[in-house]
Amino acid sequence: MSLWIFTPEQIREIEKAAVDAGYTVNQMMQDAGREIAARAVSMLDGISSPRITVLVGKGNNGGDGLVAAALLSQMLPDSDSAVPPRPARRRSADAVRARTRRIRGLCGRRP
Repeated sequence: MSLWIFTPEQIREIEKAAVDAGYTVNQMMQDAGREIAARAVSMLDGISSPRITVLVGKGNNGGDGLVAAALLSQMLPDSDSAVPPRPARRRSADAVRARTRRIRGLCGRRP
């Protein structure tokens, strides 16, 4: 497996070129999340009853992580995801459930 390292400025340039070519930010997020999930599953090959936990932060890759978590929840029934609450406010249980439904909807999973 190759590892490419880009500076934040290089990533901004790549993303701008992709958007200029008609590729949406949502498409980039979906593709990145799918790739993360696929690589994670491939790393678990040969492990019986694999279990994975996805920790998603608030950074710019948070959307990618949410897509990966939603896909992994479909691919690996015992997977878990943890999304930290926004520090500026507390969320009600209803708000957390609504957010979970939106996350699942990202990957076409029924809420």
